[in-house]
Amino acid sequence: MSANKKPSIYLTPYFACNVLLASAYFLLKATPLQNFMPWAEPMPALAARDQEILLFLACIVAVKVRKTQNEYEIIATAFLFAKCTNAVLFWRLNIVAFVLYLVAWLVAFLVADMPLFTGPTNVQTLSPMIFQNWIKADKTKLGTKSQFIMLKLYAAQSPVCQYLAPEFANLSMKYGSAFFRFAKIDVLRHPDVAKLYGIDTHYSSQQVPTFILFKDGVEVDRRPQVDKHNRVVKCRINAMFLETEFKLAEITNSNKKED
Repeated sequence: MSANKKPSIYLTPYFACNVLLASAYFLLKATPLQNFMPWAEPMPALAARDQEILLFLACIVAVKVRKTQNEYEIIATAFLFAKCTNAVLFWRLNIVAFVLYLVAWLVAFLVADMPLFTGPTNVQTLSPMIFQNWIKADKTKLGTKSQFIMLKLYAAQSPVCQYLAPEFANLSMKYGSAFFRFAKIDVLRHPDVAKLYGIDTHYSSQQVPTFILFKDGVEVDRRPQVDKHNRVVKCRINAMFLETEFKLAEITNSNKKED
């Protein structure tokens, strides 16, 4: 897989399992499979309460989708709330059905996770200690050429982080050099780093991932930004956005002129 290719989510066990889980209640209801389930009563028609649950789901997904940054996040959000709705419907039907559904959800989570990017990259996965060593070295550098680091603060299980992985890798292949390094740190594994750089790691946070540009060991810019009211400035992050906002081409050309 090339660095500028995204992993296809639609042809994976993750997608197939989640489609089945997201539509499980209605698949059982519409097919003879319900006759073989370990509960005695047949699945009834949707009651008014069940229809309200579905409408509530649709409203939540619509609100969440407005805040998403890419198709992977839209898909993951829709799957999550659809599975929650199925769980509620099965719980209202029968406790056995509810428990079996939760077991199926857990199994799918363990064996069919979202596919990870495995293509070529110049992005280095760092521990906080190694990154701080980089920062200290850049602050005490010798010579006139500036040292740049593009740091990605991410969460390994975040759909948007996984979606952006090949795009960040592509940028690292295009602009990475001895004077411009690309790195990433998992803020869920290293919450002290999240705290140090003021990153909210809550599930609904719009700060994961955050991209920070360092020059000679000092932060000079980041995306997404946070305004004076501590609100995240909305932006749709992709390779072109990062390339433009951080002026990566200008940085590279400037460094070449210093040779």
